[in-house]
Amino acid sequence: NVVVTGIPEILTEKGDLDKDKDYKFLTEKLYFNKDDFELCFRAGRRKSNQEGDGEVKSRPLVIKMRSRQIAQDYSNYGKGYRQEVKYDDGTTENFYINEDLCFADRQAKFFVREERRKRLNAKN
Repeated sequence: NVVVTGIPEILTEKGDLDKDKDYKFLTEKLYFNKDDFELCFRAGRRKSNQEGDGEVKSRPLVIKMRSRQIAQDYSNYGKGYRQEVKYDDGTTENFYINEDLCFADRQAKFFVREERRKRLNAKN
């Protein structure tokens, strides 16, 4: 699986999540191939943001890929990938594509990054 963060949630008039817009965003803006993934869904519960203005805080979009190799391709082989999207009005926005990892795997990768930083700082 792959997780994309930063994609705004688009709600229908009833206040439900519009899943078709998520699929459209993935294929048109982030250039995901429709044949590469089976389904996508939002992780977690929907929450309002801290200001209380009725805006919904964006939840991560989990994408179930057809194979692990495809997931690694999209996530830059586990390193994470930043996709910049340019809109018609000239604005740009960044979205981050990462492997869907359990808590222990995320902690292990964090530990490896910290050790690498310590070694690089010690050399300098």
